[in-house]
Amino acid sequence: MTKIIPPKKAPAENLSRDEVRSINKKKNHRKRKVKRIMALCAFALAVICAGVALVLTVFFRIDNIQIKIDGTRLYGDKEIIACCGVEIGDNLFMVSEKKINETLTLSMPYIKSVTIERELPDTLIIKVVSATSAAAIPYGDGYVVIDPDGKVLDNNAPKVPDGVPKVNGLKAVEPVEGQMIDIGGEGNRDDLLEITMAIRDSGIEDLTEINFVRKGCFELKYDDRIVLKLGDMTNVFEKIDLAKSTIDSKQSDPGFAYFVGTFNLSIEGQLTISASGNDNETETEDTEATTDESGDIISSEEDESSEDTE
Repeated sequence: MTKIIPPKKAPAENLSRDEVRSINKKKNHRKRKVKRIMALCAFALAVICAGVALVLTVFFRIDNIQIKIDGTRLYGDKEIIACCGVEIGDNLFMVSEKKINETLTLSMPYIKSVTIERELPDTLIIKVVSATSAAAIPYGDGYVVIDPDGKVLDNNAPKVPDGVPKVNGLKAVEPVEGQMIDIGGEGNRDDLLEITMAIRDSGIEDLTEINFVRKGCFELKYDDRIVLKLGDMTNVFEKIDLAKSTIDSKQSDPGFAYFVGTFNLSIEGQLTISASGNDNETETEDTEATTDESGDIISSEEDESSEDTE
């Protein structure tokens, strides 16, 4: 196969004066064209920068800050605005949602989360979700109040807040408001938070105590009269759901308001009820009930009658 070699360009000294002038003219034209393009690009960039600067300094300045609260209002609008770091006159688009969220949730522990909305041309809306108290742990002469996720809401509450269960058997370690709780004992914090999150998700109310029995084993107390024995941490969410559904089903029974006893949920998928007499009685007789496959309560008397029938 024959290789084709392109003809070599004629040396410059072999070109005529007109040919050299023509070549130089084309080169100069290309250079001027490139310079014009670069100048246009620089001008366009300058215009864009000027526009951005104009927007940031003249337009979309904040003239109104609104606060919207989802949950219990524990802080005033003026407190939140003063703490968030945003001021009237700031640019609406330079406000950082992440920074506001971090600032408010740390400085105001009873705020769970913050989002913002911009309403053109000059309104900033700060949406606040309030934190909920999940447990109170004795600490010093007071209590440490935490939310379901373990954030310290108050490290020196004088008493247990209304509707919040007291934690017995666990020790808080140097709690700092706005930060995660530290609990003495390996794994105890994770277990406690699993309990508080399960309580939150189930929606069960009127719990008065969360009792640490031993490592990985907890009991709850409902309305200061019913002990919910959870056993180990296996399927603790399902156990608390079962306890709540059982309590809800018993609310229609007028006698349930006076019931004192135990719900044993330590056996997976099973709930056993032991009802005790009043404390002023010298003798008490426990009666038991278990749930059937549908979750309904079967009393021990029904069990005996069914056995007699057989």
